[in-house]
Amino acid sequence: MKRITDAFCRFCQGMTAGIGAILLVMSASAMMIYGEMFSKGHTVGMTQAMLLMMILISAGFVAAYRIFLKSGKRVAVILFAALVLLQIGFLMFVSHPMAISDPARVQNEALLMVQKQHGQMNMQDMYFQRYPNNHFIVVLFYYYYKLLSFLGIHKVWEPTVALNLVSIDIGVFISWLAARRFKGISFANVLLGLFILCPTTYVWLTTVYTNTISFPFVMAILYLCLRLHQCRGNMRGEYKLWAGLGTLMAVGYWVRPTTIIPIIAVSMYFVIRFIQGETKDSARVCLVKAGLAAGAFVCCFMGCFGLVGRHIDRSRLSGQFPITHWIMMGLNEQSGGEFSRSDEAYTMSYPTKEEKWKADVERIRERASGMGAPGLLRQAGVKMYGVWALSDDDCFGKAGYASNFPGLYPYFMGHSNTWYLLFMQAFRVATFFFLLVSVLMQIRQRKFDISFVFSLTFLGAVLFFILWEANRKYNVCFMGVYMLLMADGIERCFRYVRGVEHNRAGIRERLGVCMAIFGVLCFGLTMQLQIKTVQGQEKTGENVVYHCRNYPDSVPVNTVDKKKTGQFKRRVVMEQTILQGQRIEAGDKEKITINFEVKEKNLSKQGKNLKKGLTKAKALKNKIEKPSGRKEYRVEVISLQSRQKLYGRKVSQAQLDGKERLVIRLPRARRDSTKGYLVRLSHLGKKYTMVPKVSRFPDLNPYPYGSLYINGQKTSYDLSMSISKKHKDIQV
Repeated sequence: MKRITDAFCRFCQGMTAGIGAILLVMSASAMMIYGEMFSKGHTVGMTQAMLLMMILISAGFVAAYRIFLKSGKRVAVILFAALVLLQIGFLMFVSHPMAISDPARVQNEALLMVQKQHGQMNMQDMYFQRYPNNHFIVVLFYYYYKLLSFLGIHKVWEPTVALNLVSIDIGVFISWLAARRFKGISFANVLLGLFILCPTTYVWLTTVYTNTISFPFVMAILYLCLRLHQCRGNMRGEYKLWAGLGTLMAVGYWVRPTTIIPIIAVSMYFVIRFIQGETKDSARVCLVKAGLAAGAFVCCFMGCFGLVGRHIDRSRLSGQFPITHWIMMGLNEQSGGEFSRSDEAYTMSYPTKEEKWKADVERIRERASGMGAPGLLRQAGVKMYGVWALSDDDCFGKAGYASNFPGLYPYFMGHSNTWYLLFMQAFRVATFFFLLVSVLMQIRQRKFDISFVFSLTFLGAVLFFILWEANRKYNVCFMGVYMLLMADGIERCFRYVRGVEHNRAGIRERLGVCMAIFGVLCFGLTMQLQIKTVQGQEKTGENVVYHCRNYPDSVPVNTVDKKKTGQFKRRVVMEQTILQGQRIEAGDKEKITINFEVKEKNLSKQGKNLKKGLTKAKALKNKIEKPSGRKEYRVEVISLQSRQKLYGRKVSQAQLDGKERLVIRLPRARRDSTKGYLVRLSHLGKKYTMVPKVSRFPDLNPYPYGSLYINGQKTSYDLSMSISKKHKDIQV
């Protein structure tokens, strides 16, 4: 059995090293993707600048390790305080928090449970029918908001972001504890320094969801594994640790099911240790410990199950998605394995969970057989590229769902962020380089130690996202794992360099000169690319400067409140004020896009007459049901700066695009402006066939972007719309 476990460990380490090498190559070439996305070219220059920066960063990490050799707890306190201050500074001066999509739905439901629903989850909402994995986090938010309400705090957004910051920092602190157990306090301080430099520590502070809340649970499970590995002689304390491990596993799994990955890794580690005879305990004692952890897991798991049951009616839970849904979605070539609304609609079309399971399995077989082995490998590579190799983790897109951006926003998350993008990608490449060094050294030392559990967890995380839906932001909870492996690789490289220094005189001075040269080259190339990239964006791209609150989750305005439904049986005037998100300069040109929902087709008279005379011409239906030119709204856009009317026109269904959107192109700005617009929609007819959409979840609004008035009465919603800007040197 020992040979089998040895072979298994070598296989896992070899597989981790192979995946690490692939990710290193992918991340090193990622600037070609970013170059096409953001600068319309310059891919070679951006790749060169990023690789220069990566070499500089990597050499700096190894050189800086010497500084931390004699550091202690005082340095750790200073570093941790610096991390918290930088996070707060990022929230204040760089990014605006915005609740969208899944986080917004979860937080809004918890808030409604406190305010209106008497602690009960709304099971008529199909979202919570489809995704029961979010029930527990809703309950946790419910109790958190209930505590805030008890304390007299009714504006929940700032406390929600504070909860996220605390959760991430607890995960960082537990990672520091694990690193101290692993290789001492100086090594732990190096890890803390890496967290300060890691962009992932900051960019997801504004998205409060299970991917960040589960981070401390993942690291706590691995930390207790380290404690148990080093625990000697204190049987009572060891039993407490086993019980605590089982409890953390259960709660962590309920918070986010991906916590099953470190659970499996830790379980496999202890089984291998027992088989290889590395534990001095007898089989009976080992069974008692395992039984204690399993018992704590079951008790806590059932307790969480009962807690959720107090807030939902499980008899009405019939539409939940099976796990096969996410596997099927991961095989969607068109979406690159990411979220697909067509796949969601396909699974929803079957009423019961059993039927959903069978339908998804059938589509999985179809897709797998259609792709073949080469297609499956290509799909796995695409998903690895998106989830791990690209360093932004989709943060740039999510950061854009806001307005009134702080002054430093463009230089970190906006259109002038070339230097930050280069740093993010260089840091990601350095991460995989040192991770690969760590795993290769583990293989070379031919010794099975605690570092195996970290590499096994990372391997499990990569394989999971190859199998599952490739959601880029969900790797955040494994940040501590790959950062620990990165720090381990830096430590091993430092030991190698120090050995070389003893054998070769003057090597340190030469390395310093090389780093200085690399630094000058990197700075010069980055500054040149900064200018080129901004010019490229000005000439080719639109910059979205405004999104309404909760932009992806918009609904028709007559559905948000039953009291307002009656208003839409007569003429309504809607007025939306917009406080400009970014400065508009003279010569710039903007485009406003307003989202509608078409309730029924407004047919032309010719179409109606043709339809009456046809009985079996369903194939011609789309040609007949063309919208008429009957005007339904008068739309006006007024500048709040000059009070000048910039746009005024009557619109009909025929003027909506294929996505049921009205696109308004404004004239070029004559002067600089920061005040924004008033958008007025006046209904003209007696019947509504197209209804404007508004944002949902108004209680989660972190900033006042403007106000929506319906017949002069202020509401708590915003029109579902966006504003795009084209710069003055582009001909539109």
